[in-house]
Amino acid sequence: MNTLFARLLRSYVLVLFTAIVVIAGSLGYLYTESLFDAREQELIENGRRIARVFEEGLLHFQPTILLRTRIEAIAATLRAEITVANREGLITLTTFDETRAQRFRLSSSDVRQVLQEGAIVTRRGMEEAIQEQVVTAIVPIRGVNSVIGAVILHAPIRGTVAAIRTASRLLVVAALLALAAGVTVSYVLSRRIVAPIREMTLASVEMAKGNFDRRVENLGKGEIAALGMAFNELASRLGETIDALTDEKQKTESILTGMSEGVLAVDPQGCVILANPAIARLFGGERDWIGVSMAEDPELARMWPYYQQVLNEGKGTTAELEINDRILSINIAPLSTSEGRSSGAVGILHDISERYRLEKMRRDFLADVSHELKTPLTSIRGFAQAILEGVVTDRDQARRYLQVIMDESVRLSRLVNTLLDLSRIESNAVPLQFEEVDLAASLESAVERLDPVHTEREVEVKLEIPPLPPVKADRDWLSQVWLNLVENAIRHSPPGGTVTVRAHLQQGPKGDRIVVDVEDQGPGIPPDELPYIWERFYKVDKSRRYTRGAGTGLGLVIVKELVERHQGQVSAANRPEGGARFRVELPLNPKGQDQEGDGAARSDPVWG
Repeated sequence: MNTLFARLLRSYVLVLFTAIVVIAGSLGYLYTESLFDAREQELIENGRRIARVFEEGLLHFQPTILLRTRIEAIAATLRAEITVANREGLITLTTFDETRAQRFRLSSSDVRQVLQEGAIVTRRGMEEAIQEQVVTAIVPIRGVNSVIGAVILHAPIRGTVAAIRTASRLLVVAALLALAAGVTVSYVLSRRIVAPIREMTLASVEMAKGNFDRRVENLGKGEIAALGMAFNELASRLGETIDALTDEKQKTESILTGMSEGVLAVDPQGCVILANPAIARLFGGERDWIGVSMAEDPELARMWPYYQQVLNEGKGTTAELEINDRILSINIAPLSTSEGRSSGAVGILHDISERYRLEKMRRDFLADVSHELKTPLTSIRGFAQAILEGVVTDRDQARRYLQVIMDESVRLSRLVNTLLDLSRIESNAVPLQFEEVDLAASLESAVERLDPVHTEREVEVKLEIPPLPPVKADRDWLSQVWLNLVENAIRHSPPGGTVTVRAHLQQGPKGDRIVVDVEDQGPGIPPDELPYIWERFYKVDKSRRYTRGAGTGLGLVIVKELVERHQGQVSAANRPEGGARFRVELPLNPKGQDQEGDGAARSDPVWG
């Protein structure tokens, strides 16, 4: 294990073990030396006593039974062997047996130090004469002016060694007990020191997982307590900072998600690092944009030169590009770090296709209105000028000219009224008064009002309407829908043709609906032009575009707007047997439309 606790415990144990070994070794050494020193001093003191006997000249080296007995008594007391040598180093008296006495000799160094210099010599070790480990003490015997001999004492160290061994065993036991106690104390101290650090480690792991509520409870003492308090303060402030950053991130993500504009950010290498959901809508579907290289992606490659320009120059730029049938306005700005180094670029992509479409529609509308106004105004001006300049003198011809002027004036009035009504309907300036309307009566009334038109064009209008429940609708504007559809069918039917109006009840899971079909026997609508018939001033028969009596091209636009205001649907299709069919589907009870308004003034019926 390489934990802090293990390392700390090992350190304590190692220091403790080293200290015990040093102390035990020192005590053992001192004890051993003290025993040997005591033994040596004992031998020296007794050697001096024997030497004093000879120094006092009692027997002058003449051994007697009394002297031998006294020396042997001292030897027995000391548990040692005693030998007396003369000035020449010859043995004169010894307690050794004869064999060992014959082997014993003083060394030259002993003779020199003791007999010549008068020094006391002690040593420990193997004595060759007696073949045993002994402590030896040699004490000089002094005469009047010189050393006259020496007393040699040999004490075996068997007893001393035994005492040393006994003491050593006791010392080892004591050392082991001290080591065990020291290890226990070290363990407890290590645990107490490591506990706060271990708790900080666990708290750090929790912080790494995002939990900043964990605190260190066991603070310990001293520097570790200060560290724990600092750690708790760090966790508290870091938690507050992370919460603030998380809130800001969530706000930013909510803003980016809610933006209709696309946001696309790249790093200095041109790889995408941020893309909001609007990017997927702009480029046709969900995909993982992060890490995509703009230069290599076919959908983003057209924008890459502008991003690259910003990355190289460090200045923002704008551009308008057509990508995937969309016109995008791109505003690109550089990204930089706090040190001012470039960290990428971010672009805001705004889909301005609708703006372009509306601008084109506005231009087309102005052009169409200009064309629609130009023809009747030109006719009025031409015929009026002919009458005023006297070109026309015949009364009947002048009357025909005036009739043309009158017809064109009516056409202009209808066009202006239709435009005003369409503008009011599209801007919701016309409130709808919902009430229960008899659909059969509404259709019959519309057909009766168009009687002069279909009589003039020799077109028969047939109604095939079974009994139906009343529908909630605005009576006047619903009538306007039928007028426009039936009048449009009459105009596109050949003389002798028939316009058929059918209605039936359709039941479904989303509620009951009334379905009305208006069918003519005209040439029908080219399939590729079906999507455009609901646009302003659109006319299928281009040759009749400026013919007097032709429609304005706004009737179907008004029909579509009114039907949708009634929460219904309108569609057009070609009949297999020839001609066109316009279908209107109206709910019997529009949701939340019991009464949309209090009513408003209506213009005259708008015939498109």
